[in-house]
Amino acid sequence: MKKTNNLKGESIMITLTEKETLLAQHLIDTTDDSEAHICSEDWIDIKSLGFDVKTLKGVFGSLVQKDLLHYTDTNENGEIYRWTHPVCENDIKDVNELLTKKERA
Repeated sequence: MKKTNNLKGESIMITLTEKETLLAQHLIDTTDDSEAHICSEDWIDIKSLGFDVKTLKGVFGSLVQKDLLHYTDTNENGEIYRWTHPVCENDIKDVNELLTKKERA
């Protein structure tokens, strides 16, 4: 995926690690109309991903740093993050489709 650097207008390819791809696909699969996710083992099935809590927080943070998710609010369950490029609204089914559609946006 290309990301434009606003200062120089250069394109930068965003690549995802295996763990980032695994978590991103899990989040895509579990996204509802709110487009929201909370980085917590209460809301994300870390056992199915083979993650511990520390790994979840690190990988989730990487998806935020790569601008796939962005902070929107906090509630009693934790910090809420939403897809930067809406998954449900754009009928996105997998990570490759997300990266392609985000690149074209």
